[in-house]
Amino acid sequence: MQLVFQGCALQFAHYDPMTDITLVGLMPEYELPHGWIAVRLDGNPWQIDNAVNLPGIGKPVLRREWPADKCETVTLTLPG
Repeated sequence: MQLVFQGCALQFAHYDPMTDITLVGLMPEYELPHGWIAVRLDGNPWQIDNAVNLPGIGKPVLRREWPADKCETVTLTLPG
């Protein structure tokens, strides 16, 4: 399955190991770094294990980012 987001410069996903869910969101320009949540997935399909510190969030979060291609489209492929 693929998730396609058009008109955004960056896409991100956060994995929460306590609830075992991954939240995929949109990163609008000039918005807070956590953006809006677009999709909720069970588990950790991309095996996100990179902890990053984000402004305004007190603890590191497990996060992965995908930049848009030249057409400002981000396509995320979910592993089978």
